[in-house]
Amino acid sequence: MPVAQKLSEVGITIFLKEEGKAMMNFETKQQAVVSLTCSNPLHAESFSKISKSGVVVFLDVSKEDILKRVAKMKVNRISDFKEEIVLKEILNYRRTFYEKFYDMRIICEENENPFSISEKIFKTLNKLDNPFGYVSTRHTTQSGLHQGHMDFKTTLVCGLAKDGGLFVAEEHNFPALTPGQWKRLVGLPYNKIALRILEQWIHPSDLNPQTLNTYIENSYKNEIFSNEDVISIKHLTDNQYILELFHGPTASCKDCSLQLMSKLFLEAVQQDTLKNKKFVILVATSGDTGSAVIDGFSKLESNGSLGVMVLYPKDGVSKMQKKLMINADRKNVHVIEVDGDFDFCQKTVKNIFQDKELKDFLESKYNLSLSAANSINWGRLLPQVVHHTAAYLNMVKTGVICFGDPVNICIPTGNFGNVLAAYYSKKMGIPFQKIICANNENNIITDFMKTGCYFLHGRSLLHTISPSIDILIPSNLERYLYHISGNSTHLVKQYNKSLKDHGCFQVNNQILNRIRSDMYADWCSEEDCLDAILTTYKTSGYLLDTHTAVAKVVADRYQKSTNSKEPMIIASTAHYMKSGDTILPTILQDRQHFKELPLTDMIEIFKELQPSPKPHSKVCEMIKKSQVHYTVCKACENTIKNELLKFVASLS
Repeated sequence: MPVAQKLSEVGITIFLKEEGKAMMNFETKQQAVVSLTCSNPLHAESFSKISKSGVVVFLDVSKEDILKRVAKMKVNRISDFKEEIVLKEILNYRRTFYEKFYDMRIICEENENPFSISEKIFKTLNKLDNPFGYVSTRHTTQSGLHQGHMDFKTTLVCGLAKDGGLFVAEEHNFPALTPGQWKRLVGLPYNKIALRILEQWIHPSDLNPQTLNTYIENSYKNEIFSNEDVISIKHLTDNQYILELFHGPTASCKDCSLQLMSKLFLEAVQQDTLKNKKFVILVATSGDTGSAVIDGFSKLESNGSLGVMVLYPKDGVSKMQKKLMINADRKNVHVIEVDGDFDFCQKTVKNIFQDKELKDFLESKYNLSLSAANSINWGRLLPQVVHHTAAYLNMVKTGVICFGDPVNICIPTGNFGNVLAAYYSKKMGIPFQKIICANNENNIITDFMKTGCYFLHGRSLLHTISPSIDILIPSNLERYLYHISGNSTHLVKQYNKSLKDHGCFQVNNQILNRIRSDMYADWCSEEDCLDAILTTYKTSGYLLDTHTAVAKVVADRYQKSTNSKEPMIIASTAHYMKSGDTILPTILQDRQHFKELPLTDMIEIFKELQPSPKPHSKVCEMIKKSQVHYTVCKACENTIKNELLKFVASLS
């Protein structure tokens, strides 16, 4: 009997009940392909049963295509359709059921033909049968072949590979969307974009889409991010646009990734094999990562099995950045001020991870392992891909560009995480024409991209007014070099050995040309940075933080020197309040008066100035809290190891 006839005879309620009964009795055969009706998922019990018997592929088709199809029908085949109900509402309602049970999503282009969709299905099923896993940037066998492919959850827990390398997806396994698929994402809210992007990178056997969606929804709530869209794009001047990444609880771009990464980490450690195990997240921060890690991880219900230890350089963070770390009134958090620079902190963390004797001791005595939450952790890096893709899609949504139009993006460059995430976005199909690395006076990346020589020998880290990018050895550069050299672990190991033995390494011209085709780098002096803050504020009322100002200077120079007409996205990685002790003296031209001004007074002055954007409400609340505690350590690796041991003992 035709569907339309049955529906008209028995009505909606009985039809769905009968259809569900038929589904409950349906037995699938091996190697069978079952085409389900669009109303099958409305009967949850039967659809749950059938979904367990095989792989459910969700053909995510646009509402417009469905409406066109329905309009051509001569009979009513929509089981819950009534004249008084808008069909779009029915489709939105049904989607909530479809989202509950699928294993793999196929994002169908508008007006896509069946043959093209079939190809996508075969490609997706092949991916399901052949999970590619992740490899270390340094790990090879004697034959030169990779070994030890890790699943997603393992990379989260380990943080750093055993051989000291970083986990990556090999470039031939990078996911990519077609322009038609990208267009389907335009106009979606941030959390929906995040789900569709991360589904491409995370195999459903590692983390099913429904669980992933739950964590995404819980990470990007309005209670956590003050901006409804999580990030925002603001027109600054001419063809320059500010990408605001600072609307999270600690006012930096780090919140966009760490709110999600922390929940993914907890999921990973709750596997049966790890349920009774304890973990300490060990983090070196140049300013913003520390407070974001503390906020993300310390809110988790881990029953005392999870601790966070943060190292920050004594003179390498702003007054506000320090306050946000030491004011974090959380259990199982240990904050250490190190009388050294960020590179020492980061090197110490890496050395601790590679200290087998220490790790074995922690394992045997406390059943405890160490992990990382800065951008050396693959689970921290992936969410950063989302905010770069979302930025471009936002510009399409608002009509600034059409999809496919090239744009440039300029990023304050510290540990190279956001730069690498922009590179991954480009590989996925976002048309970033040039990814521009903006350095402060610690301009080793600029020199490297101009000469091909990474020359560290005799170079000392300078303490600048943009401390989050005061870095001479950016960890994620290793990942980029791995990709750009054709997944060559041999070259990566060679570069690292040369850097360790001689304080430098050189890439060949072929690799240098590949780098230059993707990227451009330049640097900014302290004077130019301050001038950019003052000039931008006077001309537009927009207040840049010191890191964003570095990017503004570099973006201006690039556009002038190349006569570039493409839109320029300037990544604003932190709210200006994070560097208020530098910003206020600059715009009010009274450096001496603000030198020792309490942070609470600074906040009141910012409120009186009424700049754009507004003062960060969550930071204002945090500053009012009393100081909890922090420990001061000399720049000695053994001293820091002892602090770690004391902290671990306190968790047991």
